[in-house]
Amino acid sequence: MPVYQKHFSLTEIQESNKFYSTDVMQGMVKKTPLVAQDAAPIQTKILNDCMERLSARLDEASKSQ
Repeated sequence: MPVYQKHFSLTEIQESNKFYSTDVMQGMVKKTPLVAQDAAPIQTKILNDCMERLSARLDEASKSQ
């Protein structure tokens, strides 16, 4: 609680609670894990591609030294 009190007023917390209680936000809260699950393989592929490119660049740099 002290961390939240440091950064948010009681009114801000109350307004956030109202906002997150709306049907739209409840839908978002329920769907966000599904979106994350569907996005995970895409993120993994992107990360692996980046790591492969980085590894290739590091190999090239070490060979030119």
